[in-house]
Order: sequence, then C-alpha cells, then structure tokens
Amino acid sequence: MATNQETAVIKARMDRIPSALSPELVERISADRASGAVNPYRCNDDQVIRRIDRAAGKGTLMRPAFMRDTEKILHLPAYTRYAGKTQVFSFRSNDDLSRRGLHVQLVSRIARDIGRALGLNCDLIEAIGLGHDLGHTPFGHAGERFLNDIYHERTGRFFFHNVQSVRVLDALYGRNVSLQTLDGVLCHNGEYEQRVFELSGMGSFDQFDRTVEECIATGYSAIEHLRPMTLEGCVVRISDILAYVGRDRQDAIAAGPLSPAAFCEGLGGAPYQAGLPHPPIGFGWASLSLIHN
Repeated sequence: MATNQETAVIKARMDRIPSALSPELVERISADRASGAVNPYRCNDDQVIRRIDRAAGKGTLMRPAFMRDTEKILHLPAYTRYAGKTQVFSFRSNDDLSRRGLHVQLVSRIARDIGRALGLNCDLIEAIGLGHDLGHTPFGHAGERFLNDIYHERTGRFFFHNVQSVRVLDALYGRNVSLQTLDGVLCHNGEYEQRVFELSGMGSFDQFDRTVEECIATGYSAIEHLRPMTLEGCVVRISDILAYVGRDRQDAIAAGPLSPAAFCEGLGGAPYQAGLPHPPIGFGWASLSLIHN
C-alpha cells in the first residue's frame, strides 16, 4: 500500500499537469493541420516492412499499408475471442464488467487521440492497439502467470501474452502483418515498470525474431528491456495503462472486492457512475495494483 507521503507526491505531480493545452500550442497544432504538416519522426506507410514482400502489402491510396494490418486483425478468429475474456474479474455474472475486447478498443481510441495531436500515423497506432492482446489468456494476468508456471516447468521456457500475441499474428494465422505492427504488439507492456520511452532501432525481421526468442528463452529479464521501434508503438504503450487503470477500478467496485473508499481521493470512480465525461486522475495506484497484478 502507498504511504500518505507517497500518495501526496503522486497527487502533487498530477496537480502540476495542465488541464488544457496552452493557447500557443493549440495555435501551432491548428496551423500544422491546416497546412497538412505531419510529424517528421512518424512511421510513414511507405516505410512498411513485411516478412513476405508483396505489392499488395505496400497498400494503395484507399487502403494504406497499416490500414491493411488493422483489417487483417479485425477478421481474425482470435479477435472475436476477445469478447469471452474478462479484463480482470472472472467467474462473475455481471455484464458491466470489462472484457478484453472493450479494453483494446479503449487503448486504440486513446492512442489515436494522442497520435493525432502529435501528427503520427494513426493507422499504425490502431493496428497495434487492436492487436496487442490477441495472445492474452482467459482469467487476466492470473491466467497468464498460471500458464507460464506450467510451461516453464515442462520446457524451461517462458510464456508472456505479448509474445503470444505476436505468435498469433505472425505464425498461427500467418497474415503477413508488418514488422512495425508486430513490434508494437511485442513492446506494448512494461509501461508501468519502465518510465523511459525511447526507440529501439529495430529494422529487420532477423532482429525481431532474435528478440522474440530471447523473451521466450530468458523471460522477464528480456521483457523488461523491450523498446518499441516507432513512436506509434510508444504511444500505444502509454495508452495501455491509461485505458485499463480507470476501468479496472470501476470493475473492482462493481465486482465487490473494493469500495470507493479504497481509493486515495475517496471518489473511487464516482464520476463514471454519475455520467461525467472523465474520471479523476488521482487514482489509488496501490489499491489497484493489488487487483491488476
């Protein structure tokens, strides 16, 4: 549990975050959009890298390369299975509890909002956001840990849902999804443990395959050092925690393990229940981590 001092530090940091963009920044963003300017560091569609280089994979005017990745993901049987996987709480008859299908939509939506403001490639962001949990187990992270224990006992190797998501896209269904999307999926987790967001310099499937194998062979020591190759991947990584932390505490209250008083600001997500547009930022990190982890 967080101490009163730690909670005060977190709230002080949150209080320093401006509630709105400055007029100067709004003016600059508006001018960029009016002129058609984009972020010079974004990943453009003509930079797409695929395992099998086909003309169709490069995209067209109406269906750019990374939009094709999104459509490939949406039509996978594994995407349909999102609907049956609860986000955190299982074995509860409550239709209001979040499923993983809702979570990936929230991640994609939040990430696209951020990406649009930054002038990034929102098609790539959407593909990563919608595909990042395709390999997740039922029963949340508890299911992931249980499966990892069994797998490691029998093989000496490790199971992680982000690696399995890559396997679903790249091996099980073989949809020739781009390296940029696969990399973003692989690197989406670790957003809480790692506070530095920087690019990896990944540039080929040979490098990517070695990284995936290292994750399976060595476990968390490799996972904790993953870095996305694109800014779009970084945005999804940040958006993952933004998407789940508010919804998870709502589910905690709806499912019964916690009451609103368990959260440091004493609201426990009441703004959602009252129909207000945004939850309070000062959530109870320690209380929530007991559930999510």
